[in-house]
This record gives sequence, C-alpha cells and structure tokens, in this order.
Amino acid sequence: GSSNFCGTMPALVDIQPSDGRIGLPEGGAEITIRNVSDDSVGFRVRTNAPDSVTIMPAEGKLHRGGVGRLRILGDRDARASLASGNVRLLIQAASAPLFGLLSTSDWECKEPQELQCTRIQVLASGHCGDAELRVRYNELLTYGTQVQNELIALQKKLKPAPGEATQYSAAQVTFMLLIGVILSYLSIFERVWFTSVASFS
Repeated sequence: GSSNFCGTMPALVDIQPSDGRIGLPEGGAEITIRNVSDDSVGFRVRTNAPDSVTIMPAEGKLHRGGVGRLRILGDRDARASLASGNVRLLIQAASAPLFGLLSTSDWECKEPQELQCTRIQVLASGHCGDAELRVRYNELLTYGTQVQNELIALQKKLKPAPGEATQYSAAQVTFMLLIGVILSYLSIFERVWFTSVASFS
C-alpha cells in the first residue's frame, strides 16, 4: 500500500484512496481519512506543488473512530503540472492529545517511528485513461495497416470468378478499418469514463 512507517507501530489511520494516487477533476476530489487507533490522532497534509493544488483542511485531529474528508482542489493553471504526474501529497498522522491540535513544534519533535506517512500522487482526471486510449489506438492502427496490406496482396493474387462480386476497393477497406478503430476507441473510452465516475461516486 501507499502507507508506511519508519518503525513497526500499528496503523493510526486508514486513508482512501489506498492505491497511492487520485484523479483530480475540475470540481475537485476527496480523500477520506479514518482513525483506526484507540487514541486521538492528529494529521497534516503537505504537497510539493502548493501553487497547483489546495488542500482543505490541511491539518486537523480525529478522535477514536472519527472520519475526516479532505477536499483537494486544482488551481486554474494546474493542468500541466497534474498531467506530468509530478504533483504529490504527503499525509502525516501521529498520536495527539485529547484537547488541542498538534503544533508545528509538536510535529518536529515526533520521532520517525511515531509517524504514519501516506504518499499520494495527484493526476489530472482521466490522465491514466488517456494514456491507455493512446496505446490501444496505436495498436489498432498498426493492426489495421497490417490487415489492409494483406488484403491488397490477396487482391493482386486472386481474380474474381465469373458472376462473383467485384473486389473491395482500397477506399472501402480503409473505411471499414476506420469504423472498427472508432468503435474500439469508443468502447475503451466508455469503460475508462465509467471507471472514473465510479471512483468518485
């Protein structure tokens, strides 16, 4: 998973998504953090791209069994940074007193083995799906070209018998292949779209 300790202490929080990355649509995204320990837990969120994303709240505290929701918003000019895959969040969690939040000095005094650190990569929504579409589209184009070349070679070798339909023209073959590519592209797009929608529902 994406959560890790420098030591061997038990988990303090459960964070979703748990696969270490999240898509960020224009309306923002949400990260859920749940206290799974027996004590109060403080958390704070840091990013290597403060000009690209805003986290609300950036720090807080959860009592035993408490659940918090972090809102991640992309700034206007964040698309390029998100598409590069270089935007990351670091969510730190540590035991906290019953009353009050952990101060900056409290965090600095924490030993590495006292911290649970969760790293999440922030991507433009649909970025992973776009990459998959491009790969699939290129595969289909390569396959289509091979089929077209084979058909042309066969047409040169075979002559239609009397009464048989005329051969397909190169334009007809190209058109049929193009339709197949478009249908396959739409099928992949539909699957990626519904997967993306489901992940944020």
